Amino acid sequence: MTQIIFNDWLIDFNTEMKKKKRKILLLIDNCTPHNEPPKLDNIRVEYFPPNCTAVFQPLDQGIIRTVKSRYRTFLLRQILCDLEKNIQRKCNVKEAIEWICGVWDDISQSIITNCWKHTTTDTNSVSEKTSLPDDVNLEDYFGADDNVSTCYELTEVDIIQSIKDSKDEVTDESSEDEDEEAVLGNDVRNVTSS
Repeated sequence: MTQIIFNDWLIDFNTEMKKKKRKILLLIDNCTPHNEPPKLDNIRVEYFPPNCTAVFQPLDQGIIRTVKSRYRTFLLRQILCDLEKNIQRKCNVKEAIEWICGVWDDISQSIITNCWKHTTTDTNSVSEKTSLPDDVNLEDYFGADDNVSTCYELTEVDIIQSIKDSKDEVTDESSEDEDEEAVLGNDVRNVTSS
């Protein structure tokens, strides 16, 4: 997966949602291809927190393993079939993709549902906790924190002040070291003179 492929897919998906007059929230893993999604009207992209992939994502709870296992089974059957027919051929990328698509089509809804059960997401408790008051529309709800500052840019004045403060700390520490050395020197003189 690359950022270009992902963004192209997102744009196509956004177009589909626009045609259906739907606005959706898309939860995705925070990986490199997902880093800079394009501006979309019908899809809001949010990221899972770091290091929680296996907890929240059903693909990591067994769907990927099931697809891989079934693909390997299909591949081995194909190899055995070719050996029996005395055919020697190389698999190309197009065939591999077609085989994966075929395997995916054979994955039952119950397998996917079961993988969701292994995540910590309880859809009933989530819907109870996230119910909206009657007087708030979805745009207001989702846009409630749009203007909230989560970080700020440092001005030149802030940067200069930060540098001065760090220099002052270094100066303070070095003067403390000099004071300690002076005290130690006096202690040594006192001990040797007595």
